[in-house]
Amino acid sequence: MILKFLCLLALIVFSYGHEAKNITTSSLNTIVRDKALPVLLHRRTGIVYKIPMPMNLSGIEVSGLRLRSKTLRRKGVNIGAVHVPRGAISVPRVKRLIIVYQSLGNWSSILFNVPGHTFVAPVVGFQAYDASNFSSKSTRELEFNVSGDSISIKFITEGMKPELMCASLGLNGAVELYNMVHLSTCYVKTTGYFGVVIPVKLSVWNSVGGGGGLMVWLIACGIGMVGMVVVGLVWMRVFRFARKEKMKEIEDGEALERFRVGGSNMPFATMVRTQPVLETR
Repeated sequence: MILKFLCLLALIVFSYGHEAKNITTSSLNTIVRDKALPVLLHRRTGIVYKIPMPMNLSGIEVSGLRLRSKTLRRKGVNIGAVHVPRGAISVPRVKRLIIVYQSLGNWSSILFNVPGHTFVAPVVGFQAYDASNFSSKSTRELEFNVSGDSISIKFITEGMKPELMCASLGLNGAVELYNMVHLSTCYVKTTGYFGVVIPVKLSVWNSVGGGGGLMVWLIACGIGMVGMVVVGLVWMRVFRFARKEKMKEIEDGEALERFRVGGSNMPFATMVRTQPVLETR
C-alpha cells in the first residue's frame, strides 16, 4: 500500500514538472481568455467575478469584470491589485470591454525570468478585450491610453528596500526594469504582466539559474527522494521474502514422520534415546 502511494506521488510530481514546462506565457494568456470570456460576456457590468482555472494551473488566481467604456473613462476601475484611473480609454475604442486580472502565485518564476534578479511578490497581469459584439464573441485584445495619472499596481512586499525594482514583463521574454517610486507600488501605462524584483547576490539561488531553475531543482530532488524510498522498500520486501524462503527450506529439511491414529495422520518425532555413559572414578 505504501509502495503504491509513493509511486503515485512520484507520478504526480513528474507530471507537474512536465506540465509546467509545456505552459508558456502565450498559452496561459489564451487559456485565461478562453475561460474568462464565456463567464463574463453575459454577467452584470461593474461586478468582479472569479474565474475557475484548470487543475494543472492551480495557484493562479483569475478574476474579471465587464464594463462600459464611458464608465471606465468617468470613474476608472479597481480589480485585484490594479487601479485604472479615470480618464483612461481603450485602444481601439469600443462600447464595452472585459478586463481580466491574474495573480500568478508560485507560477511567477516558472513563466518569467529576470536575469540577475528574483521576484519578491507574485507577478500580476491584466488584459482587456472587446465585449461590444456578443454575437461574434469577439476576442480582440485592447490596450489602455491614460492621459493623466498612470495605472497603479499595489504589490504585497516586506517594507520598502532601495534594491526593489518594478519589472514590465513581455510575452516574448523582454524585460524592462525601472525604479519603484512609492512603497510596494508600480506605475504602468497599459496592460501586460508586471512584477517586483530584487537583485540576486551570489548564492545557491544563482547557481541553479533563478526561480525557474530552483523549481526544477526542487522537483528533481523530490523525485530522487521518492525514488530512494521506493528502492528501500523494494529491498526490504526482497530481504523478507528471501528470509521466508530460507526458513521454509529449513522446515522442509526437518520434516516429521507421520503415523495413523484412527482415521488421521499424526506427525511424530523419532525418539532418540540418550546413550548411557559410565562414570569412571
